[in-house]
Amino acid sequence: MAELPTDSTIIDLPSIKSGTRFGGSGGDIFDDSSIRGFTNSYYLDGMTVGSQISPLESCQFIYSCPGNSENILKSDVHGKSTLINTTDRLCLAENERINEVQILVDGEILYVNDIPKWVPLIRGIRFFTTNGKATQPIDHLPGELCTEKIDGYTVGYVTGRSGLYVDQLQFNWYRNIMN
Repeated sequence: MAELPTDSTIIDLPSIKSGTRFGGSGGDIFDDSSIRGFTNSYYLDGMTVGSQISPLESCQFIYSCPGNSENILKSDVHGKSTLINTTDRLCLAENERINEVQILVDGEILYVNDIPKWVPLIRGIRFFTTNGKATQPIDHLPGELCTEKIDGYTVGYVTGRSGLYVDQLQFNWYRNIMN
């Protein structure tokens, strides 16, 4: 990442940054910023996770708008929509945001046209907040643990790919203008 000149201010930073794409290329593309009623005032507030056999087989992201805690938007369920057995939702304070994510990527052998193929999948998600809260640890699970944090930014919304599984996640970060 290029260093900013010493006279730069946060105003010089882009208002939204797309993070790393974690996982594979299967499934269909989704973009939670296209949820009906979603504006750039909404931010990622938590998630509901579904599991039965694997640690994460589906997830649904929850978005809130500052100053209006009654107006919550939920994404479509990404992955196997019938398996919502576990809830992992943060209750963020008014000025609290998610400022770091951990993603666990593992895979499965799936048959594509009768040919076995190893497919990377998302198997765990963990959030950390500006107030020091965190969702349940995932580092004890098998797979590659990836961490993303962009200084000066908090998570706004999620994009990715899903079908029968959560194939890929990408976090889109808003410039932090709160002090």
